[in-house]
Amino acid sequence: MSTFTGSPRPSSWRDFVSIGGVASLGASFIFFQLAGGHDARVQQLLQAVALDLLSGARQLDGTLPRLVAARGRIGCREPSKCELSDQPAVMRELLEEEVYFKEHTSGRVTHESFEVRREQEQREAFLEDVSGCIRLDNLQHAAGLPGVMEVKQVFRPVDLLQGTLLQAVINKAFKSMVKHGVRSTERYLPVNTTVTVIGELCRDTVGVPPASSTSTTSSGIAASRAPTSSGTAGSGGAGSRGPDGGGASSSGSKSINAAGISSRAGGAAAKAGSLGPGQGGGGGGGGDGATSTSAMTAAATAAAAAVGSELLTQAAAAGASAVAQALPYTLRMPSHGPFHVTTLTLPQLRASMERTSRTLRVFAWGFGVLGAALVVRKLLTQLWRLRQHRLGQRRMAEAEAVRRQRAAERAAVAAAGAGGGEALLAHAAAEEESGVRNPGTCVVCMDRDADVVFTGCGHLCSCYGCSTNLTKCPICRVNSRMLRVYRP
Repeated sequence: MSTFTGSPRPSSWRDFVSIGGVASLGASFIFFQLAGGHDARVQQLLQAVALDLLSGARQLDGTLPRLVAARGRIGCREPSKCELSDQPAVMRELLEEEVYFKEHTSGRVTHESFEVRREQEQREAFLEDVSGCIRLDNLQHAAGLPGVMEVKQVFRPVDLLQGTLLQAVINKAFKSMVKHGVRSTERYLPVNTTVTVIGELCRDTVGVPPASSTSTTSSGIAASRAPTSSGTAGSGGAGSRGPDGGGASSSGSKSINAAGISSRAGGAAAKAGSLGPGQGGGGGGGGDGATSTSAMTAAATAAAAAVGSELLTQAAAAGASAVAQALPYTLRMPSHGPFHVTTLTLPQLRASMERTSRTLRVFAWGFGVLGAALVVRKLLTQLWRLRQHRLGQRRMAEAEAVRRQRAAERAAVAAAGAGGGEALLAHAAAEEESGVRNPGTCVVCMDRDADVVFTGCGHLCSCYGCSTNLTKCPICRVNSRMLRVYRP
């Protein structure tokens, strides 16, 4: 009968590897890779040129294509109309699903949905601000677009009693699935949404988009500015033809040009000048006529200046409210680089990505430290068990050598003759006095037979009386449960 002693010996290299530690190290590696990817995107964002105004793209003509970050409103010449919210949108996606109640044989009721309709529509989009507009290409592939789009959801329940009560009972009794209603979900990108677009700026290869009915193109601005010099030159002579005594402005125009301003100012001056001498002559004659005439002339000049400043203010307000011209550029998805659409500004986007990178790095370090601790702990535990196993084997070899030596001595004493019995008893008494334990006795009291085995290590080394005060194996010091053994 072979006896197992010492700690269980590791059978292969798998006993030295912690599965949890390896998994934690793998998660740490993945988080480090994700953090590195975010850091690379942050570095790419640092290379992007921020455009305060879209018209600033003209200054980059010599370096195009180039990564830029532009902020403005999403515009569209012919926007589509949303079905659920009735809002104009650049792109939209409509999904309709029929929702059913499914009753299982166990009595459990679950929801089941089936897609019955899907619509996707996209129109040509532009990025606009007060200085111009730039065409957007491949906007549907931009990162961050789901966070910019709005969602509208409507649920239309089905009334089971819309027919007859008998029909409802039949549907409930003979069908395991009962229609609950129709759920419609619409995702759309509204027009005039203020966003920041980060992409590659290049010259427009399609062509300058046509101006809408409310926008003023470069040709329209040039046409409105063309008659400025002629209107200014003829403002004095045309003062009597204007409705206010000044020069006439172009009919139907929503903006006030410089010619109209100067014509109105000239008409006001002419009107005040014509009234001035008459008033001065009626007030008195003689030496005060020249003084009153000069005073009236100064008053007329001041009135003309006031009218001119007022009209200039109106012209500035009208020019600020007008939609700017279209620029011959396209903002598209680069072949290698970021393409983002977000409601955040460029500094806010950088800060958000840096926070995400730091969070990922914290998770990576945490999983890395945990995995390393688990791996080292498992390795040290197995090495300690291997050492204890070898120590137990050495002790067993020594005990076996002592047992064989004693057996040889007993055999020699038995072969000595009739006086061997007394010598054998004397030898046993000497062994008992010396404290040497006989095989199979308790290692604690060294008197009673060992009948308790420690299940953690397998040592059969203690008697039942001594084991009541033990929590560890007295040989290898391993915490384990104890099991009493009954010999036949």
